Amino acid sequence: MERAVGVRRISTVGEFLEPDGEMLKALVCPFSKLPLTYDREARELLSPVGVAFPITANGVADMTPASARLVEAPPDGGEQV
Repeated sequence: MERAVGVRRISTVGEFLEPDGEMLKALVCPFSKLPLTYDREARELLSPVGVAFPITANGVADMTPASARLVEAPPDGGEQV
């Protein structure tokens, strides 16, 4: 009797998942309520008021105030989401 065995990858350790683009469009800065810009290189969402929110390794935006950091000036190179 033969059995087919499939291999399925169940771990993404060491990989960064991209955030869902449609979900990012719905997010706004929790402080200013303004749209965010996605900085792919830094893996952050940037608010026009100078606050950055990290994107976790599994592609989820961490929008908690404790995880936010102040940036001097929002860079011009991000993508509007």
